[in-house]
Amino acid sequence: MAKKIAERKAEIYEELLGGRQPAEMLEAKPFLELLHRYDIPVATASALPEKRVMAGLNRHGLKQHFGNIITAEDGGATEIEW
Repeated sequence: MAKKIAERKAEIYEELLGGRQPAEMLEAKPFLELLHRYDIPVATASALPEKRVMAGLNRHGLKQHFGNIITAEDGGATEIEW
């Protein structure tokens, strides 16, 4: 169920973007490089499909900064417990 919701969310997001690509946050790359310099581990999580997440990270040259990347396909739980 969670995977279907994530897929539908990604479809709606794609429709709203109309083929445009989100712009890179200018502050993100220097910040990630600083964290890497001090050996601070970094991970990212997204409800978008892996293909889309990886494409964005590769397009902006950010993939190498993340030790773990969690996407919609990695989810298994349908509820979050706090």
